[in-house]
Amino acid sequence: MFRIILQLAVFLSILGIVWLAHNRSAPLNAANPKSALSVQNSLPTSTRTPSATARLAPSAKPQQGGTPTLTKPQPAQTASPVLIGRKPRAFSVDANTVALYHLDSQTGGLVQDQTGNYPGTLQGNAGIVSSGLFSGALALDGRSGPGSYVRLGHLGDLVSGTIEAYVDFSTACDSINEWFTMLSAGGEFGSGDTRLALATYQGLGFGIYANGEWQWANSGINPCRYLAGGDTEPYFWPSGYHTRWPYEVWRYHHVAGTWGPRGVEIWVDGVLHGVNFHRAEFSFYENLHPEYMCNPQAQIEPANTFYPYCRKPQMGLVPLEYAGGIPPYLTFLIGCDSSTATSCFRGRIDEVRISNIQRTYTVDVVPPSTPTPTRTPESTGGEYTADSKTFGLYHLNAAGDWNSVKNEATQLWHGSLLGSAAIVPEGRYNAGVRLDGNLSYVRAEPMNIPFAGAVEAWFNPDQTTAPYMILSNSSEPQSGVYSWGFFLGMESPGTIRLIINKSNEIKYEADSGVHYSTLTGCWHHVAGTWGERGMEIWIDGVLRGTNAFTGYPEINNRYLFGCDGWSRCFKGRIDEVRISNIQRRFAPPNAPMRPRVPATGGTLTFFPLIQAAPPSACPYG
Repeated sequence: MFRIILQLAVFLSILGIVWLAHNRSAPLNAANPKSALSVQNSLPTSTRTPSATARLAPSAKPQQGGTPTLTKPQPAQTASPVLIGRKPRAFSVDANTVALYHLDSQTGGLVQDQTGNYPGTLQGNAGIVSSGLFSGALALDGRSGPGSYVRLGHLGDLVSGTIEAYVDFSTACDSINEWFTMLSAGGEFGSGDTRLALATYQGLGFGIYANGEWQWANSGINPCRYLAGGDTEPYFWPSGYHTRWPYEVWRYHHVAGTWGPRGVEIWVDGVLHGVNFHRAEFSFYENLHPEYMCNPQAQIEPANTFYPYCRKPQMGLVPLEYAGGIPPYLTFLIGCDSSTATSCFRGRIDEVRISNIQRTYTVDVVPPSTPTPTRTPESTGGEYTADSKTFGLYHLNAAGDWNSVKNEATQLWHGSLLGSAAIVPEGRYNAGVRLDGNLSYVRAEPMNIPFAGAVEAWFNPDQTTAPYMILSNSSEPQSGVYSWGFFLGMESPGTIRLIINKSNEIKYEADSGVHYSTLTGCWHHVAGTWGERGMEIWIDGVLRGTNAFTGYPEINNRYLFGCDGWSRCFKGRIDEVRISNIQRRFAPPNAPMRPRVPATGGTLTFFPLIQAAPPSACPYG
C-alpha cells in the first residue's frame, strides 16, 4: 500500500512540474523608469512600452520561487513599526532583514553587510565619509561622475519586501527639475534594465516594473523643494509668505519603498505618503487622485489635526493593483539605476536596509510642533563643525585635484580656487586661502539661498584701499553679467556692510559702522544674517548693525569668497567660511579672551568680545 501511495505522489509531482513549465511567466522586459516619471511634482499617469532589447543579461542568476506577476495578496506578515523622527535609531538586524549596510567604513573596496551575507562593492568614485547620520555615510558624486554606486548583487527572490535608507538631499538638486535614483534592482549598471526603483523625477516615488508596466507609488513630494535643505522655493509662491513644511529643516530624511500584500507603498520620514493605483490620467495641478498620495500641503493644512500623519492614503491594497514581488533581477544598486550616470544620486546615503517583509513606520513628533532637526555628527575636530543647519562649510585647509576645495558639510569637493588664489598654512585655524586682490577668489558649487540664513568667515585683510568683498552671492568677475543676491564686505564710505538685493528693484543695507582701516592686519570674524529678526551684521562677536527688512536675497548666483561680479576683490587671507539655513546669533561668552578655537553649541556660536582696536593690537594674533 505504501509503495502505491509513493508512486502516486511521484506521478502527481511530475504533472505539477510540467504544468508549471507550461504556465511560467516569461521574464519581463524592464523599461527605463524615467519614462514613467512625471514632469510635474508627482509621478506619471502612463508608461511607455518597454524596449524589446532591454532584457536581463544571459548570465542572470536563476530565479527560484516567487511569481513576479503575482497580483493575489500573500499571507499577511507583521512586524513592529519602525520608529522614525526626532531621535533616529540606527537599524539593526532582525528576523526579516535580508541585508543591512551601516556604511560606516570600507575595506578593500567593500562595505560590510551586517548579516554577513552580501558585502557591497564600491564602484566609480563612491566612498565612505565621516559625516553620516550616526557615524559614516556613503558619498556619491552623481551625474558629474562615471557612475558612482554600490553593487550589492542578487539578494534572493523577494515576493514581499522593503528597501529603506536615510538620504541627504542637500547636494542632490541643481534645480527643482531633477531625476535621480537612490536605490534600485535590475540588470547591471549601463544595461538599461531596471525592475525596481526608489527615485525622483521632481516627484519622489517607488516603483516596480511588472505585468508589462511600471507600478508606481507617488509620495506627492518634490524632494528638491521640500527635502534639500529648506526653503529652496516655496510652494506658496508668490503669496508673499512661506508656510514651512517642518521636515525641510531635517538634514537626513528616511525614505522607504515596500511591496507585497498591501501593494506598492512609499514612506517618507515615517509617514505613508503614497500607494500604487492605476492612473488613466494625470494632472498635478488638478490633483485628480489625492486619496492615493499625501503632498506636504495636505500634511500641514490647518484642518489636519493628525499632523504629522497623513489622512490619506489609507494603508491596504487598492483593488486590482499589483501585490507581487520583484521580477527576475541580477543585482541591487545603491545610488544609481541600471541606465547611465545621468540617473545617479549626488550626496550622502546612510543606513541602507533590505527586508523580506512589508515594514510599517511611525514617528515620535508631537503635533503640531516643528520636529527637532536630525543630528549630523561632527565630521572634523576643532574649527567649525557641520550641524544640521549648515549646508556650506569650507575649512580651506587643502586643495584637491584641479584646485578644488572641500565643502565639509557635504564631504564633496564643491569649490574651486580661481586666479592666483592659493591655500597657505597661515589660516585662522590651520590653513586658509590667500587672495591677491587681482581677480583671485574661491567659487563654490551652486547652493540655494535660504529664506533665513547666515554667511560668515574669518578674514585678515592686507589692503587699505576700498572697496572689497569678503563674501558675495554674485555673477563672476569679468563675466559680462552683473547679477547679485548679497554682498558682505566693504563699500564706500569704507565700512563693512551686509547688502541684500530684492528682485533687482531695491537693496537693503545693514551697516556695521566699523571702518576697514581698523581691521587691517588682524584676524576678524564677520557674519551677515537675515530672517525674522531682520538683517544683522556681526563683527568679532558683536552685533554692529541692523535693518528691519525681514526678506531674503531673491537673486541666486554663485557664492564667491573674496570677489564679486564688479571685480571688487579682497587682498589678504580668508578662513572658515560657513553658510547656514538659520539666522544664527553670535555673542561673547563668559570666558577668558582670545580662545584658540571658537566654541560651538546648539544654534548659537560664541566669539570673544572685541572692542575697536588699532591695527597694532591684533586680538586673534
